[in-house]
Amino acid sequence: MHRKQWIFDMDGTLTDSMTVVWQGAPLELLRRYGRTARPGIHDVLLSMGMVEGAEYLIRTYDLPLTLRDYEPAMRQVIRDLYKKVELKPGVREMLARLKAEGVRMCICSNTWAEQCEEVLTRLGVADYFEFFYTAQGAKSKAHPEVFHEVLERLGGGDTAPARQRTRRRRCLRGRCLRHPYG
Repeated sequence: MHRKQWIFDMDGTLTDSMTVVWQGAPLELLRRYGRTARPGIHDVLLSMGMVEGAEYLIRTYDLPLTLRDYEPAMRQVIRDLYKKVELKPGVREMLARLKAEGVRMCICSNTWAEQCEEVLTRLGVADYFEFFYTAQGAKSKAHPEVFHEVLERLGGGDTAPARQRTRRRRCLRGRCLRHPYG
């Protein structure tokens, strides 16, 4: 591999957590409160941010939660669901190969850094990563400066080559694909 710094997302890239956790969490939260999800709940929630989704679930399903209570309740649901998550095929071998080549790696995820570290520790691969970065709110992955900051922390220093490469690549669900013409 030619690059010496690699930034990984965890969900859906390294782990099979997209369905188990992120689609399953609202359903499991509702189940814990004796509620059944209506058809199309995933489509409805996909169009909302975290706070708006919380308000929707509390209001629509008459959950005995305030917004303040919602986050710890949902975090516990997510923590429990992550216990079922496994690495995607070939991930362990790829990480070992990259580490053997001297690549410096980190996690940059919408999932809380502590949760990423807990999951990847359980799966036996956390030590491959130098740090875990929570990319939420103003520091979400929608903002390129987040990646520049993370790359700098990895020792990438001058981020100009990364910016130049961005023009030649398209990102799709956390995986960068090389543009066919560059």
